Amino acid sequence: MKCGKKVCFHGSFARKEDAKRKELEVRGFIREIEVRGHKRYVVMTGKPSGKYKKQLHSDDNFLSRLFR
Repeated sequence: MKCGKKVCFHGSFARKEDAKRKELEVRGFIREIEVRGHKRYVVMTGKPSGKYKKQLHSDDNFLSRLFR
């Protein structure tokens, strides 16, 4: 898995069935692109924003997240 600023790349597949399987595994999304004249299906996941990360790791919400 390679991550950029906004998304993480999980693989590129020639068959949509393979891409669907990976999409369900990582809970991501599929983008159809053309690479050197051939159709490829790219599976990616979004990265959480800075605000979400702060909420996720803040000590104030720790107990509420622990007992959900």
